Amino acid sequence: MTLTLRLAHLLLRAAARRWPPDISADLLREWQAELSAAGSSRFQILGYAGSLAVAPTADGPSWATRFATVATAAGATLLAGALSNAVHATTAILLLPAALLMALAAWRARMSPAAAVLLLTPPLFVFLFIGNAVSVMPFMGFQDVAPAVATWAVAMLATIRLLRRVPALLLGSTISLIAATAAGSLHAAHSLGVSLWSAPMWFPLSLLPPETGHASALLLANAAVMTTPLLLCTVFVLALALPRRTPTTTRTPGRAVVVPTLPRRALTTARATGRAVVVLILGEPGSPRRQATLGAATALAAVAVCEATLLATADPTALAGRVLDHSAVFGFGFAAHPTGQAVTALLAAALTLRLTEPATPR
Repeated sequence: MTLTLRLAHLLLRAAARRWPPDISADLLREWQAELSAAGSSRFQILGYAGSLAVAPTADGPSWATRFATVATAAGATLLAGALSNAVHATTAILLLPAALLMALAAWRARMSPAAAVLLLTPPLFVFLFIGNAVSVMPFMGFQDVAPAVATWAVAMLATIRLLRRVPALLLGSTISLIAATAAGSLHAAHSLGVSLWSAPMWFPLSLLPPETGHASALLLANAAVMTTPLLLCTVFVLALALPRRTPTTTRTPGRAVVVPTLPRRALTTARATGRAVVVLILGEPGSPRRQATLGAATALAAVAVCEATLLATADPTALAGRVLDHSAVFGFGFAAHPTGQAVTALLAAALTLRLTEPATPR
């Protein structure tokens, strides 16, 4: 048996294992019989076996669902980058509402924590690696970004696989961020002559104003570019990993039902009126009209954010003066090209559509 046929049979066995045990054996025999009719070309043989290996199963996610899941992860990365820029350009206090927004986005996402880590890792690397359009961050190259993102991914996977309790998850995530910051800053620390003994402090210091730090301001500025998006993506993963409780209502026999007071009724009426206005403007929840309106609005907003970011980075000399105070806008260098802006708008619209879908029982 040639190497091509061996690989094809391995792919068929892998495809059969994804189906229920009572039909997987019959499917495997049928596929192996059809493999001989696939032709003599190795491309036809591998194409047939490979298509079965990745094809959705009867009860598995469809291609549309898979694409939506990947787009959600990429959109979450762009959201983390945009929020990071907002934090660095204004005040660190905005980190709390930014983290809350990432948690709310994760609440509507439909993926496991492990899948979220695996799907967030590639766009995180791309965002940090090609986002330095004017090269004001001297150490934001492959040997800085790759160790940081890889360390974060491995540490977060170990955290969510091995730990279950909430305090342990929080501690493991913090250690993951500290390790990722240290791994991504080793090259800068070596070049700037910063002692590696201060590595555990690089992560918290990168989130604070530079005057509070004792390490190199340039080192912390480079670290801040990586740590804030990593922190917000960690919040996204943790929101998926933390246990969720379904609210239940119980009634005690013999207890009188409390009738809402007038202010509460007024508040309820105001909320109903607000929902009616939203429905009048956007349409019913989950309707094509609302989805199209929200998706288009988000896409236009994403393009506007890209243009504003490019204007903020148009003058490298002025931007270089903002590096040491951690206020430099960073990460959207790929949006300088129309293709980058189109992809950014598409991902932002896909994330909005996914988050605004009607909630289904889990």
